Amino acid sequence: MPKLRAALLILITLMFALVPGGCWDSHEINTLSLVSGIGVDAGQKPNEYDVTVQIRKITDREKEPETPFLLLDATASNMLEALEEIRLMNNRELYLHQNEIIIICHELASRGIRPLLDMFLRFHETRMDVWVVISECPAKDILQIRLVQEPVTATALARMMKDQSELSPKLAVNMLHVTEALLDASTALVIPAVCLSDEMGVTEIFIDGSAVLVSDKLVGYLDRDETLGYALGAGPIHSGVVEITTENGSAVLYVSQSNASLKTSWIGDRVQADVSVKAALSIAEITGFEGESLDNVFQNLEKAAVEHVVELISKAFEKSFALSADIFGIGNSMGRTDPKLWEHIKPDWPDIDPETVLNISAEGVLLESGKISSSLTMKGEE
Repeated sequence: MPKLRAALLILITLMFALVPGGCWDSHEINTLSLVSGIGVDAGQKPNEYDVTVQIRKITDREKEPETPFLLLDATASNMLEALEEIRLMNNRELYLHQNEIIIICHELASRGIRPLLDMFLRFHETRMDVWVVISECPAKDILQIRLVQEPVTATALARMMKDQSELSPKLAVNMLHVTEALLDASTALVIPAVCLSDEMGVTEIFIDGSAVLVSDKLVGYLDRDETLGYALGAGPIHSGVVEITTENGSAVLYVSQSNASLKTSWIGDRVQADVSVKAALSIAEITGFEGESLDNVFQNLEKAAVEHVVELISKAFEKSFALSADIFGIGNSMGRTDPKLWEHIKPDWPDIDPETVLNISAEGVLLESGKISSSLTMKGEE
């Protein structure tokens, strides 16, 4: 037995020695181009894509490159052909696994994003958590600027999207969210809209509301207030601020938590949507309210906050009805409430949705006033 065991050990050792080390599909880092962001613009011809790839430069940490990224672009009739052309001119494999964001320009989104996203969904290196945004300017313009704090534009924009998602999951979308929305024909897709600003010679990227897509085509935009109303009405919100103005003063309120629920029913020949919102608030800044007590100010601010929340949600619904875009998922809710009825009205949903009877109720609880209990002009508590 000892001889047999020794022979087996020798055989196993020889087998491992003959197996080559490393992974069969591994690549050396110096043969790869690490893609940080991809921008897609509409080509001059109807079915063309202008694709721009931002590639992060890999250098010695002690030596910061003057430009930390490289931009390469190509024009083709499909995404895969454009990326292959970029690979050939760069003489390196494009490594998309580290891609952080996909930027789609306004004009291309108006044509439809489904064919564009099809390649990304099929490509084995694409991650489903890659952020997606719509740019009001050419996507290439966003990728080519160098910001002050984070020189790699794609990384800066991806961090902005992550921050937005922490405020509310409705304020940022990734490939998974986009795919789910495209599979749900009744619910419109809301994607963050970004653009560039130039103040005092410094170019910055900022989020300018949201783009609204029906099926896969851009139909319009929500401004900042409408976007906040959408997030409040669709919920939840984990952090944010609302500005309140009353006859006696104004305040900035911090939203620590807000949840929303939607119930739908068929009344007569229309859908009725009941939206209920509950928010926990605290005072971040307060001005005015001369001579008023803290209890009285709390009551006034709670009332004003509820009215403001209802107003913001109403504006978002009004814009959605004007665009014939069911951003709140009313049709989806009807499908869960009454599947048979939904199958009957589904073909006519674009015409039925704008006629929805809307009821919004909100409840706001002001929890605290911050480190101080009153403003400098309010009445002190005895």
